Amino acid sequence: MIIKWDNKVGPVIVGKYPEKISFDIDLAVKVYTTQFAGSSSPFSVIEIGDWRIASYYLPREKYIFALVLEDEESGERYENKLFAVAEKFSKVLQEKGIVEDLPKLYSELASAGYTFKRSELYERVETQKLLEKFLDNSLTELEPTFHWEEGFRYINAEKFTGLDPIDTKVLLETLSRYRILNRRACDSALTCPNCGSYKIRIRYRCPYCSSFSVQKSNFIECFLCGTVDVEELFSGIYYGEPDKYYCPKCEKELKGLSLDYRKILSQNRCENCKRIFPEVNVSVQCTKCNYSVKLANAKIVEAPLYTLNPDCVEEIEKQLSHIRVKRIISSLFKEKGWKVETPGIVAGSDNVNYEFDIVASRPEIMDKEWSKNVLPGGRITIDIVMDREEVKKEKVMNFVGKNAGIKPIQYILVVIPKLSDEAKQLLIKQEIMYCENEGKLSEAPPLIESLASIDFQELLA
Repeated sequence: MIIKWDNKVGPVIVGKYPEKISFDIDLAVKVYTTQFAGSSSPFSVIEIGDWRIASYYLPREKYIFALVLEDEESGERYENKLFAVAEKFSKVLQEKGIVEDLPKLYSELASAGYTFKRSELYERVETQKLLEKFLDNSLTELEPTFHWEEGFRYINAEKFTGLDPIDTKVLLETLSRYRILNRRACDSALTCPNCGSYKIRIRYRCPYCSSFSVQKSNFIECFLCGTVDVEELFSGIYYGEPDKYYCPKCEKELKGLSLDYRKILSQNRCENCKRIFPEVNVSVQCTKCNYSVKLANAKIVEAPLYTLNPDCVEEIEKQLSHIRVKRIISSLFKEKGWKVETPGIVAGSDNVNYEFDIVASRPEIMDKEWSKNVLPGGRITIDIVMDREEVKKEKVMNFVGKNAGIKPIQYILVVIPKLSDEAKQLLIKQEIMYCENEGKLSEAPPLIESLASIDFQELLA
């Protein structure tokens, strides 16, 4: 749902998806007032009766982006995506456009709640680009930089991934939640809770009359007449004796500390009510919208520093190598006119759907009788398996069942860097075609090159 504050009627529902959801105006009012009166954080998980709602509040535009949660569902997993959706649309808040895009927004939010496998995160191009920079030491850490207009940004991450500032923050936080990146506290800033601006200033208020006319100084109390005032007014400069103290009221010389006078160090005095006090009330005033609020109620935006998790380096290297090889092989098949799916699904003869790293097919020959002798089923299925030194027998056992389930479709195992002797014997016995790639990972293995280059037009002729 998108809820907007209207100055005449209060909260109104701009749009909701699916439209049939029984989220009415009474509930919208409760969500808006609960969010507005609650935490200073723009993100909240609100419970109202049987409803659990994750919401993100844009104070400047007075919009709330909200998502209804299932029972016991964690709302925190949607925080980053709600933040991204809300911040992006804060620049284009045209009511018609938002409502039209609700199905798309809903789809994006729903996918944000999906718990990724770590391997799926590596499949994202922006993840690959960023992690490659860490591995080649182009990056050692990602430190936030502060901008008055936009707040904190991660410039290097934006440059390497090609993402905008908001999606960059979402990506970094996602990678840290999956412990691919480490995060630690680095910086923070205050923002206006009303409009979100970073252009704020700190102001001191008198705790008694709330005046801003607060002066901080050292004070002197004259024991002879009881006058208390700032130290500067007791200076003997007026009498030509700057090294001595004279009371500005009774005009007598104050000769002895603790006898004639005492010093009161680092105190505050209000010029309005004339009271002296040790502690002031601190408030935050926005220079953009002039909104003022107690410091305790100001919004704090944290900006962590990100580094690569050293425990994940080996995993990252394997995953990126796997993706690189898969990309090379897929591109080769596409160049040769094949239809390529990565990953691809093939229904087995045992009514089980098998997933492969790559499925390359030639739809135009699938129904040709002669193709059974050349390329059964018109498809080639490929899996990529790798290890640091050699792939053991235990690691290829999983692939034997897949080969049996899809026969006679051609199945190939691409091994990096090589197979152990036992693993080779197993694959030969099971009649599984394989190729080892101990050389450069920038080239497709010769066997794959040969298969991709089959001239079906010549065979057909």
